Amino acid sequence: MHNNLDLIQQNRLITGERLATKLAAKNINAVQKARLLSSLKDPSPADLQKLLSLEDWIAAQCFVKFCTVGECRHSSMAYLRYLGTFEDESTMSKVDTFVQTLSEHRDGKGRWKGFPFYYTLLVLNELNTEGARGEAEYAIPACERALHRLKEDDSFYMIKYATLGNILRIGRHTLGNALIQDFPMHKTL
Repeated sequence: MHNNLDLIQQNRLITGERLATKLAAKNINAVQKARLLSSLKDPSPADLQKLLSLEDWIAAQCFVKFCTVGECRHSSMAYLRYLGTFEDESTMSKVDTFVQTLSEHRDGKGRWKGFPFYYTLLVLNELNTEGARGEAEYAIPACERALHRLKEDDSFYMIKYATLGNILRIGRHTLGNALIQDFPMHKTL
Protein backbone atom coordinates (compact mmCIF):
# COMPACT_ATOMS: atom_id res chain seq x y z
CA MET A 1 0.00 0.00 0.00
CA HIS A 2 1.18 3.51 -0.77
CA ASN A 3 2.10 6.03 1.92
CA ASN A 4 -0.18 9.05 1.50
CA LEU A 5 2.46 11.68 2.30
CA ASP A 6 4.98 10.03 -0.05
CA LEU A 7 2.37 10.07 -2.80
CA ILE A 8 1.78 13.79 -2.36
CA GLN A 9 5.50 14.33 -2.86
CA GLN A 10 5.11 12.38 -6.12
CA ASN A 11 2.13 14.59 -7.03
CA ARG A 12 -0.45 11.82 -6.62
CA LEU A 13 -3.45 11.37 -4.40
CA ILE A 14 -3.75 8.22 -2.31
CA THR A 15 -6.17 6.90 -4.95
CA GLY A 16 -3.64 7.44 -7.74
CA GLU A 17 -4.96 10.53 -9.49
CA ARG A 18 -2.15 12.81 -10.63
CA LEU A 19 -1.82 16.35 -9.37
CA ALA A 20 -0.68 18.85 -11.99
CA THR A 21 0.41 21.59 -9.60
CA LYS A 22 2.73 21.86 -6.63
CA LEU A 23 0.14 24.09 -4.99
CA ALA A 24 -2.38 21.26 -4.85
CA ALA A 25 0.28 18.92 -3.45
CA LYS A 26 1.21 21.49 -0.79
CA ASN A 27 -2.43 22.10 0.16
CA ILE A 28 -3.33 18.43 0.37
CA ASN A 29 -0.16 17.59 2.27
CA ALA A 30 -0.98 20.26 4.89
CA VAL A 31 -4.57 19.07 5.24
CA GLN A 32 -3.49 15.44 5.49
CA LYS A 33 -0.95 16.30 8.21
CA ALA A 34 -3.65 18.17 10.14
CA ARG A 35 -5.98 15.18 9.73
CA LEU A 36 -3.33 12.82 11.10
CA LEU A 37 -2.38 15.11 13.99
CA SER A 38 -6.02 15.65 14.97
CA SER A 39 -6.54 11.89 15.16
CA LEU A 40 -3.79 11.33 17.75
CA LYS A 41 -5.19 9.95 21.01
CA ASP A 42 -2.60 11.62 23.24
CA PRO A 43 -0.84 14.35 21.25
CA SER A 44 2.34 15.89 22.61
CA PRO A 45 2.52 19.66 23.15
CA ALA A 46 4.69 19.84 20.01
CA ASP A 47 2.02 17.95 18.03
CA LEU A 48 -0.68 20.31 19.31
CA GLN A 49 1.43 23.32 18.31
CA LYS A 50 1.95 21.86 14.81
CA LEU A 51 -1.78 21.21 14.52
CA LEU A 52 -2.69 24.76 15.57
CA SER A 53 -0.18 26.18 13.12
CA LEU A 54 -1.53 24.00 10.29
CA GLU A 55 -5.14 24.87 11.14
CA ASP A 56 -4.30 28.60 11.07
CA TRP A 57 -2.66 28.18 7.66
CA ILE A 58 -5.53 26.05 6.32
CA ALA A 59 -8.14 28.57 7.53
CA ALA A 60 -6.61 31.21 5.25
CA GLN A 61 -6.87 29.07 2.07
CA CYS A 62 -9.61 29.37 -0.55
CA PHE A 63 -10.48 25.66 -0.45
CA VAL A 64 -12.00 25.99 3.04
CA LYS A 65 -14.93 27.58 1.21
CA PHE A 66 -15.03 24.67 -1.27
CA CYS A 67 -13.16 26.30 -4.10
CA THR A 68 -13.99 24.71 -7.45
CA VAL A 69 -11.28 26.34 -9.56
CA GLY A 70 -8.64 24.06 -11.06
CA GLU A 71 -6.92 21.75 -8.62
CA CYS A 72 -8.41 23.60 -5.69
CA ARG A 73 -11.18 21.04 -6.25
CA HIS A 74 -8.73 18.36 -5.10
CA SER A 75 -7.75 20.47 -2.09
CA SER A 76 -11.42 21.05 -1.27
CA MET A 77 -12.00 17.29 -1.24
CA ALA A 78 -8.98 16.79 1.04
CA TYR A 79 -10.38 19.44 3.37
CA LEU A 80 -13.81 17.76 3.27
CA ARG A 81 -12.12 14.49 4.23
CA TYR A 82 -10.48 16.30 7.16
CA LEU A 83 -13.80 17.81 8.25
CA GLY A 84 -15.32 14.34 8.23
CA THR A 85 -13.16 13.39 11.21
CA PHE A 86 -15.13 15.78 13.45
CA GLU A 87 -18.67 15.28 14.68
CA ASP A 88 -19.72 18.64 16.10
CA GLU A 89 -22.85 20.26 14.70
CA SER A 90 -21.06 23.26 13.16
CA THR A 91 -18.58 21.08 11.27
CA MET A 92 -21.28 18.67 10.10
CA SER A 93 -23.25 21.63 8.75
CA LYS A 94 -20.16 22.65 6.76
CA VAL A 95 -19.78 19.06 5.52
CA ASP A 96 -23.40 19.13 4.31
CA THR A 97 -22.79 22.44 2.52
CA PHE A 98 -19.65 21.07 0.83
CA VAL A 99 -21.47 17.92 -0.32
CA GLN A 100 -24.32 20.06 -1.67
CA THR A 101 -21.80 22.17 -3.60
CA LEU A 102 -20.19 19.00 -4.95
CA SER A 103 -23.61 17.84 -6.19
CA GLU A 104 -23.87 21.01 -8.26
CA HIS A 105 -20.90 19.74 -10.31
CA ARG A 106 -22.47 16.47 -11.41
CA ASP A 107 -21.78 15.59 -15.03
CA GLY A 108 -24.89 13.43 -15.48
CA LYS A 109 -22.79 10.26 -15.86
CA GLY A 110 -22.01 9.46 -12.22
CA ARG A 111 -18.99 11.74 -11.88
CA TRP A 112 -18.30 15.35 -10.99
CA LYS A 113 -16.77 17.82 -13.45
CA GLY A 114 -13.12 18.43 -12.63
CA PHE A 115 -13.06 16.43 -9.40
CA PRO A 116 -10.76 13.42 -8.91
CA PHE A 117 -13.16 10.48 -9.25
CA TYR A 118 -11.65 7.85 -6.94
CA TYR A 119 -10.56 10.36 -4.30
CA THR A 120 -14.03 11.91 -4.27
CA LEU A 121 -15.54 8.45 -3.82
CA LEU A 122 -13.10 7.71 -0.99
CA VAL A 123 -14.12 10.93 0.79
CA LEU A 124 -17.84 10.28 0.30
CA ASN A 125 -17.41 6.77 1.66
CA GLU A 126 -15.78 8.13 4.83
CA LEU A 127 -18.50 10.70 5.50
CA ASN A 128 -21.44 9.58 7.56
CA THR A 129 -24.11 11.90 6.18
CA GLU A 130 -27.24 11.48 4.14
CA GLY A 131 -25.93 13.89 1.50
CA ALA A 132 -22.72 11.90 1.08
CA ARG A 133 -24.73 8.68 0.68
CA GLY A 134 -26.85 10.42 -1.94
CA GLU A 135 -23.77 11.48 -3.90
CA ALA A 136 -22.35 7.97 -3.57
CA GLU A 137 -25.57 6.53 -4.99
CA TYR A 138 -25.40 9.03 -7.85
CA ALA A 139 -21.94 7.62 -8.68
CA ILE A 140 -23.04 3.98 -8.93
CA PRO A 141 -23.31 3.89 -12.76
CA ALA A 142 -19.80 5.34 -13.10
CA CYS A 143 -18.51 2.91 -10.44
CA GLU A 144 -19.91 -0.04 -12.41
CA ARG A 145 -18.15 1.17 -15.55
CA ALA A 146 -14.90 1.86 -13.69
CA LEU A 147 -14.95 -1.57 -12.07
CA HIS A 148 -15.09 -3.27 -15.47
CA ARG A 149 -12.17 -1.16 -16.74
CA LEU A 150 -10.00 -1.56 -13.63
CA LYS A 151 -6.75 -3.40 -14.33
CA GLU A 152 -5.03 -5.55 -11.73
CA ASP A 153 -1.61 -4.28 -12.80
CA ASP A 154 -2.58 -0.72 -11.81
CA SER A 155 -0.45 0.07 -8.75
CA PHE A 156 -3.53 1.67 -7.17
CA TYR A 157 -5.75 -1.33 -7.95
CA MET A 158 -6.40 -2.30 -4.32
CA ILE A 159 -7.61 1.09 -3.12
CA LYS A 160 -9.63 1.69 -6.28
CA TYR A 161 -11.23 -1.76 -6.03
CA ALA A 162 -12.01 -1.29 -2.34
CA THR A 163 -13.42 2.19 -2.91
CA LEU A 164 -15.63 1.07 -5.80
CA GLY A 165 -16.83 -1.92 -3.76
CA ASN A 166 -17.71 0.29 -0.80
CA ILE A 167 -19.65 2.73 -2.96
CA LEU A 168 -21.51 -0.08 -4.72
CA ARG A 169 -22.35 -1.53 -1.30
CA ILE A 170 -23.70 1.84 -0.14
CA GLY A 171 -26.19 1.55 -2.97
CA ARG A 172 -26.91 -2.04 -1.89
CA HIS A 173 -25.79 -3.09 -5.30
CA THR A 174 -25.51 -6.86 -5.73
CA LEU A 175 -22.11 -6.63 -7.40
CA GLY A 176 -20.81 -4.36 -4.63
CA ASN A 177 -21.97 -6.76 -1.92
CA ALA A 178 -20.25 -9.67 -3.67
CA LEU A 179 -17.04 -7.64 -3.99
CA ILE A 180 -17.06 -6.71 -0.31
CA GLN A 181 -17.62 -10.31 0.80
CA ASP A 182 -14.55 -11.38 -1.16
CA PHE A 183 -12.35 -8.45 -0.19
CA PRO A 184 -11.28 -7.89 3.44
CA MET A 185 -10.84 -4.21 4.25
CA HIS A 186 -11.31 -1.48 6.77
CA LYS A 187 -13.79 1.36 6.36
CA THR A 188 -10.98 3.80 5.62
CA LEU A 189 -7.81 2.90 3.78
